[in-house]
Order: sequence, then C-alpha cells, then structure tokens
Amino acid sequence: MMDDKGAIPLAVASFEQEIGKTLPAPYRSFLLKAFDDDREEMCFRANATGEEVWALSNFLRLDSESPYTDLARNWDPTQLYDLFAEKERLDQYIVIAEDDAGSKVLLHVESGEIWFLAHDWEVEDKSAWIGEGMSFFKVQESFDLFLRYLCSPGEIYDDDTFDAQWFDEAEMRRVQNEKIQEEHRQRKARKAAEQAVKDKLT
Repeated sequence: MMDDKGAIPLAVASFEQEIGKTLPAPYRSFLLKAFDDDREEMCFRANATGEEVWALSNFLRLDSESPYTDLARNWDPTQLYDLFAEKERLDQYIVIAEDDAGSKVLLHVESGEIWFLAHDWEVEDKSAWIGEGMSFFKVQESFDLFLRYLCSPGEIYDDDTFDAQWFDEAEMRRVQNEKIQEEHRQRKARKAAEQAVKDKLT
C-alpha cells in the first residue's frame, strides 16, 4: 500500500491521463478512500432477475502491491482473452473488479454503468455474446448502486443451507462451463476440417 496519502490522488490523476478518460465521480471517490477489505468477500447479482449470483474476489486498486490487482496494469478489457478485436465495442470500459473464475466487472466511464464480462459463460441472449464463450451484459446503473447492493453470501442464502446451495450452484456452473468449452472445441475442429478440405481443393 502507498504510505504517502498524497500519492493516491496523484496516482488517480496520472491514471486518468494515461487512459485519456475522466473517471465517474463515485468511482474516483472510491479510489481515493481507504480500502475496505470486507468488500472482497461479497457477492452481487449478475442479471436483472437475480438468478445468477457471483462472488466478488478483488477490486483493482492503484495502491495494490499485487501485479494481478493493480488497476494501472489491468484496466484494459481488450487485453483479456484475445478481445482486441472488440476494441471499438469496449473502448469506453475499464476493468474495476474480478471474481475467482476470471470474470471481470467493468465500468463504462461515460455513463457510469457497471457491466459484467462473464468468462466461459454464455447467456441465452446471443447479443450479449463476446469473444469465445463469454457474455457481456449490464448489471447495475451506477457504481454507487453496485456498491450499495453488494451483499454477503449469508444474505443471499439462509445460513443453514448456504454451503450446500452455494456448492451445488458452483458445480452446476462448472459442468455447464465444461459443456460450453467442449462445444467450442468441436466448432474449432469442424472449422479446421472444413478449411483442410478447401485447401485440398485449391
């Protein structure tokens, strides 16, 4: 962590200059404040119906000692999972948080909306698909609301049944992810076979 409190405002200003964007006031204020470690073990709803619950692993920080949670190193979503081809679509977004499975929470710097880049998870709405086997969709209207509605696992599930329900859901997600990955492998294999046939014919 930075020892000099004055270094944090300078780091925020330097970060805004680096990315060429002005951060929304609520998120800028969050970066300037002392970090609340309790937020790292929180959950959030990842869609409007509240059916999908995701565990928040880390917020990216400008005062982080870890290269993996350093905002200055990891803010650009186009550097994730070969998403450079989506640069135009993701131009106004920065990565602000993550979960243990590699999914990312993104902030739209102009509107202030919070979006979720779900790794190895395809929702039913195909318009939300992005990259290989990922989905990208809005989860909250603002950063303030995102923080307000973070909750502990115990607030989502009854304490007596939380462990069983949580691990059942994690197992379901793991099985579905494996199915999605296998479908991707099969599609790639079919494309490679089709290309091989075309190469022979030319």
